[in-house]
Order: sequence, then C-alpha cells, then structure tokens
Amino acid sequence: MSNFILAMTPEQWEKLKSCPRNFPIVEGYFQSQPQPGDILLVRQQLRHKPLGSTGIIDLGECVIAWADPVTSSPHRYRLKVTFNMTPEQVKQRYGCPFTPLSDMIRRHRKEKEQAKLEKARRILAGKAYVASLFLSKNKQV
Repeated sequence: MSNFILAMTPEQWEKLKSCPRNFPIVEGYFQSQPQPGDILLVRQQLRHKPLGSTGIIDLGECVIAWADPVTSSPHRYRLKVTFNMTPEQVKQRYGCPFTPLSDMIRRHRKEKEQAKLEKARRILAGKAYVASLFLSKNKQV
C-alpha cells in the first residue's frame, strides 16, 4: 500500500468531499500508477509560509478506488476516490491485478523475454551443430 500526495486548495478539497457521487474523480501527476487501496494525501502548499513552518497544511486523506492513466500525459492519472471505505475494503472489492497499462507493460516484457530466449536458443543450436560436425570428423579420422 502506497501513499500519494496531491496539492489542492481548501475549496477544492471541500468540493471533492461534498461531491454527491460515490466516487468523485480527481486528476494528478504521480511517478507511478496508483493501485486500488492506496492512500491519497491531500495537502495545501502555502505561497507565503510563516517563519519556522514547512508551508504545508494537511487537508485530509482518502482512499483510491481506481486509477486510469490519461493518454495525453505519461504521468497523469485520473483517480476515483472514496471517503467511506478502508483500503482493505477497496482492495477486496475493486482491486484487480491488471490495469490496461500494466497489462501492456506485462505483455511487452513477456515479448522481450521470449525474443531473448529465442536468440539464445538459436545461438546454442548453432554451437551444437558446429560441435556435432567437429565430433563426426574426429570419429572418421
């Protein structure tokens, strides 16, 4: 389970919490794709921070129910969040092992591994052929 941080204003946070839908949608930039059950920490960064403070106010947190990559940007994700479920409940109900993006990545890695194994097989077959020729010539002599 991971934590992801999103910057919002207090007005946006209140609007998100009071959304009438079960799963309000929010977008953000993240280094890796969030999974169902991950925690979204919502913070506000102050422009003019008081002396001795970090300039960050924690507004609250919610649980990510679903994350879809936005096609126009590589690290931008559209999240469906929930406030009334625990991460374990979300993982149990909505957690799926593969999203479209992770499925594409898994398929690409499998194809690369298959190509690598095929290349190694061809090299070994060539070496075995040369060795068999060498051994057959030595037996004749």
